[in-house]
Amino acid sequence: MPSDTTETSLQSSIVVSGTASSTDVSSATKSVEKTARDQFYTDIKMMDEKKSWQATCKICKGTIRGTKGVTSNYNRHIKDFHPSF
Repeated sequence: MPSDTTETSLQSSIVVSGTASSTDVSSATKSVEKTARDQFYTDIKMMDEKKSWQATCKICKGTIRGTKGVTSNYNRHIKDFHPSF
């Protein structure tokens, strides 16, 4: 019986630890994404009339566009066209 109690206690500790870690990772990811965006793009402009943004890739000088609040196009362009970075 004591081993069952120990296992339950360990499982609770793991769940609490996992919850705290996911919060820490989430806040760290946000700052990394912003840094990567600023590292690879220039001329980042918000286009109010179209509710979108556009930026110029520093590597290939291509224009990247997307919807306000969505930054996956920044990441996708680097991953697809410049995989060595």
